[in-house]
Amino acid sequence: AAAAAAAAAGGLRPDAGVNAANALCSWAELVQGPQRAELLQQAVQLYRAALAQEEDAATLSNLGDALVSQGEAALQAGQPDAGQAAFASALDCYQASCSLSDSSAGDDLPGLLHNWGVGLHTISKQAQECPLKQSLLQQAADKLRSSIRFSRADPAPHNALGDVLIDAAELVVNYGSASSNAAAAGSSGAGSGSGFSGTSLLPAAAAEQAAGLLQQAVDEGYMAALTISRSNADALVGLAEASVAVARLATRQGDQAAAAAHINAAVGYYGRALQQPHLLGDASERADVRYNAACAAALAGQHATAQQLLTSLAAAGSISAADVATDADLAGFREQQWFMDLVRGLHAQCM
Repeated sequence: AAAAAAAAAGGLRPDAGVNAANALCSWAELVQGPQRAELLQQAVQLYRAALAQEEDAATLSNLGDALVSQGEAALQAGQPDAGQAAFASALDCYQASCSLSDSSAGDDLPGLLHNWGVGLHTISKQAQECPLKQSLLQQAADKLRSSIRFSRADPAPHNALGDVLIDAAELVVNYGSASSNAAAAGSSGAGSGSGFSGTSLLPAAAAEQAAGLLQQAVDEGYMAALTISRSNADALVGLAEASVAVARLATRQGDQAAAAAHINAAVGYYGRALQQPHLLGDASERADVRYNAACAAALAGQHATAQQLLTSLAAAGSISAADVATDADLAGFREQQWFMDLVRGLHAQCM
């Protein structure tokens, strides 16, 4: 708070203000609720104060990132108007950042475009209307492809593009499911759908479009990232997630052979990623990857692998009884003694 006040009074150098704002944003990632909102507000004030003294492309991009986080926090606090206002300001910052960028002066235009694409993707996750979500995802993909064109030596925009394209494919699946269900019920409209995990047959056009987007996620996204860094953990996890999505889509369309091939491929990608757990983020993120790997192994019939992963997660306190007892991917284990013992032990941990 003192730094923000000093910056507002013009008593803090722009670089010092930006460094303080960066630290506040990092701190905000570790907390929730009002404290997170207050830290982000201070960071935004510091970035704005620095920009008032000196225009800088990187600072504008950082301000955009902070505003996206501020928008998410506002929505979580039940303040939709404030959230949407923060998102709109964030997009203005990203645009201004890239407009101001000068590669000859050392500005990182590919990095700025990457941040813009990731910001658009984050905002798309909060959009409720299908056309708006679709537009934001398309804009995100465009920015990330531009980042890739400017720099072909960084796997990050490729991985981010893969993530965007998977979400775009899921949107197509949801819309196709809702349209099909509405037609069957004699009504109109599109709901949120159940994603790749749905069970109803999709219209052929929707299934083909979703499959095409998933293939782009693999080719332009994760595989391209692996050509730059062949052991990139994020790319391997992305390939696993894309393979699971393709397997679920094939199951819905009745192609069990393709589903089996893709779910087995997913287990292989997860296995490679888990060989380097230190690259998979923090403890919570590593646990998420292990849990998803366990679900994929269960669907692939690799029960020993699934059991080992779930047992280790339970021992670490990383899963709950509710997680495993209701997960449809683990339904085949519910009558097995080891699984019943695991669920019982997880219930005991909560007592």
